[in-house]
Amino acid sequence: MSKKNFSKKKKQKILFLTAYNEALKSFIPLLDSLDKIYDVYVINEYLPSGPDKKKNSFILKKFNGKLVKSFELLEQPQNRLGAGSKSRWYRLYQIFLKGILYEIKADKKAKQIINQIRPDLFINSGDGRTLPKHMIKYCDKKNIRSICYQWTIGIISKKLVTEYKLNSYSFQKEKFLKKIENKIFSYAFKFVNKFNGLILTIINKKAKLNLKTKNNFTVFGQGNSTKLALIGKSSRKFYIDMGTNATKLEVLGHPLYESIYNNIHSIKKKTTKKASKKNLNQQQVVLN
Repeated sequence: MSKKNFSKKKKQKILFLTAYNEALKSFIPLLDSLDKIYDVYVINEYLPSGPDKKKNSFILKKFNGKLVKSFELLEQPQNRLGAGSKSRWYRLYQIFLKGILYEIKADKKAKQIINQIRPDLFINSGDGRTLPKHMIKYCDKKNIRSICYQWTIGIISKKLVTEYKLNSYSFQKEKFLKKIENKIFSYAFKFVNKFNGLILTIINKKAKLNLKTKNNFTVFGQGNSTKLALIGKSSRKFYIDMGTNATKLEVLGHPLYESIYNNIHSIKKKTTKKASKKNLNQQQVVLN
């Protein structure tokens, strides 16, 4: 008689990548829920300056958590403090000199993480950022599905996108010389992006966005994730208006808000049940 195999089925792995303390806190209810069924791994990109690292390390103690310094060039201390926070030309200079280097570093780290964890699903809090872009690239190569989870509300209408892009109100108020400077900066910025993109393509380190957006403007969640999980129906309408394929969109709610609602609903249910039981006991006393 052959022996039956009673070995436990291997749990599937879910890899979370979040940026900042705010995003990480938003995902705690979802992490708690999934951690009971799956092997959950959490990687958090922290800001190199300020208390972000300390706050995140406290939360990550509960999970298979790991901290990674942000790969966003404009989030580095030299760009958040001093001249970097005041001058856009200084920031452009930084992008031109260091942009390619940060992309190469992010590509290396992304490959290392995916090969090491080998997740069955990759969930991120923003697929337009440098590190998740490269991680999705390696997920696609291994047929690993990915989800970008909306955790905050940014620009919410096509009209706001147009206004932001054209900056029409402030542009009318600007002086002639300022308008000329803006034009020069715009051309310089495009040149730097094109140049950096060409170099990264040549050395095969570019994580190109597949989606062609309307108005040549990309908003949160229009990266290369397999699915985009949204807070509500209004968000879904907005993303369809922005050119996102409807089949990519799923309305799942906000992890934090859904958790609060479920807790309140559970308390109400328990209270109602206790009240019903009390009434039943009182009725039995009366009948007896």
